[in-house]
Amino acid sequence: MSPVEIGFLGMGVMLVLIMSGTHVGFTLMIVGFGGFAMIGGYNAALSNMAILTFDVMKNYHFAVLPLFLLMGAFISQTGIGREAYESARAWFGHLKGGLAMATVGACGLFAACVGDSLASAVTMGKVAYPEMKRAGYSRHLSVGVIAAGGTIGILIPPSIGFVLIGILAGRFCHDPIPDMGTGVCP
Repeated sequence: MSPVEIGFLGMGVMLVLIMSGTHVGFTLMIVGFGGFAMIGGYNAALSNMAILTFDVMKNYHFAVLPLFLLMGAFISQTGIGREAYESARAWFGHLKGGLAMATVGACGLFAACVGDSLASAVTMGKVAYPEMKRAGYSRHLSVGVIAAGGTIGILIPPSIGFVLIGILAGRFCHDPIPDMGTGVCP
């Protein structure tokens, strides 16, 4: 079998495994190991698995990602998300539509700390949605404001998206790219 055929077979197996409820991480590991074993042999797949695991673990660039998640858990558990919402509400609550503006402002404050859009939307949804419902806002407007405010998280540096872009840009600037020579950065 050619490597292209093995790749298509791997995509099919991956689709079947995911549709059957297998966790995505295990699915990728199984399909990747199986595909590499079909191309290079079983021993090569085992040694490649050990080398890649060690190589990823020794790379400290990605250490910031779990720390963002840990910071989000701390902020959620300590009630700082609610305090950010109350401070934004004190600033904008007296204006017409102020509760919606406060929700967007609190999403921005929370997202600046956490660096993640999804965590910001979930936390502010738990905090802001009951308040907006009690104030008489429609369900569609409340959910829309929370969703729109939650997307601010990826735009405020240092966000997880910017960290990943920085890691990839740094890699391509300093490591040789096989097809392009020595990289595209000075």
